[in-house]
Amino acid sequence: MDRAQRSATIEAVNDELTDLQRILGYAGAAASGDEYTELAADILVTPFWTPSFCATLIRAAEATGAFEPNPHDPVPGHEVSLAAISPQLFEAVQNDVGGRLWPRLKRVWPYVDYVGLRDAFVIKYELGGQEELRIHHDVAQVSASIKLNDDYTGAELRFPRQNAGNASVAVGDALGVAVARDPSAPVHTTALGHQVLLDDLVRGAEFLSEGCVSLNGPERPPKSST
Repeated sequence: MDRAQRSATIEAVNDELTDLQRILGYAGAAASGDEYTELAADILVTPFWTPSFCATLIRAAEATGAFEPNPHDPVPGHEVSLAAISPQLFEAVQNDVGGRLWPRLKRVWPYVDYVGLRDAFVIKYELGGQEELRIHHDVAQVSASIKLNDDYTGAELRFPRQNAGNASVAVGDALGVAVARDPSAPVHTTALGHQVLLDDLVRGAEFLSEGCVSLNGPERPPKSST
């Protein structure tokens, strides 16, 4: 059974689940397959969430009414933490990243250690709200982005140094980025490893779930605008 057939089977089962079962029990979240592709230098793409779970996560994030920029973030986004949606959800995602995603990353970056998520959140881009994100560096060992929907135009997440973007990435796939050429380097050396920006949104609303893993404790890492 190929990936498309497996995904169709999983989605048929997931249609019977409620939003509460998905959010509080993390039911139907995991996409099948453990393959990965290299989108560009230091950027990997791999299956992570099912499209139905992504749609549920968007609904749950919208239901909080809590999308707002972090006043302490030098490159703020309109976002809501997974922990604000549900502490159980955040814990489940943190465990899932360590159990499923991290072993795949270690095939390519064998010296990265997993110490838990520093943060994971849903970020929203919409016309009349936040329509773009200026160029910046993530200050982290590894950062990741999961596309939650694709019914929009514009708003491509781009990495100028690698001349790559997430336009071809499927809904639910995780895009993992080694922020430093040497992901095992101390976190203070990683900020210059990649640049990221988001193009202007043209139509619709884009939702991404993003997270960061660093070496120096549980606090959320800042972004650097330099």
